[in-house]
Amino acid sequence: MILTFCTWDTKGYDIQCDLHQLTRSYGELECFQSYEMVLDMQKLFKGVTGGLSGLSKEILGAGLNKTRRNSNWEQRPLTQNQKEYAALDAVVLVHIFHEHMRRQAQFGVSEGSRVEWRSHVVSRVSCTRTPLRF
Repeated sequence: MILTFCTWDTKGYDIQCDLHQLTRSYGELECFQSYEMVLDMQKLFKGVTGGLSGLSKEILGAGLNKTRRNSNWEQRPLTQNQKEYAALDAVVLVHIFHEHMRRQAQFGVSEGSRVEWRSHVVSRVSCTRTPLRF
């Protein structure tokens, strides 16, 4: 899951897999050849288990319904359930990040124990396209 966002260009959870797939599928498009200011939320919250759903449950109090994820994403057109899942998968990252920042501000977390998201931002990721083989 990848989300483009204001302060940095790309935010996602376990984002390397998504970046690789986008490059394989759309590498001829310039926008998929490199990414700048990438934040991988999985690395930021590396102590939380259960993937994005586990992180959502930990931070927001509710996980994601993974039954929609386990469907055929290669088949087109996508079903309405798949589209809704993809949208939820993207927007939950925004809510997790904002809730995490709100908690740090509200509870006055000291500078030393604060989860420093800036240290998890990769300034540039260059991708090379491997042609799809049929």
